[in-house]
Amino acid sequence: MYPISFDEPHKYSITVQGLINVSLIQVFSKATISKIKSDDGENTEIQIQLKDQPHLNGVINALFNARYVILRIKYIKPG
Repeated sequence: MYPISFDEPHKYSITVQGLINVSLIQVFSKATISKIKSDDGENTEIQIQLKDQPHLNGVINALFNARYVILRIKYIKPG
């Protein structure tokens, strides 16, 4: 397993149910945002480089506060 530290930058893929609002996309200005088709409709995948785990927590809270259902959070190995 690749070691992941609490306080270093890492890239994540976050999938939420449905399509995210344009105003929330501005929050993720440095992210890659993609629509994903599933059996239940369309979902949104956000790939984003975050400075540390607390920053990841902030992104999760922003999605939660906007009432999005988080389907998956995946760490993306470098390289």
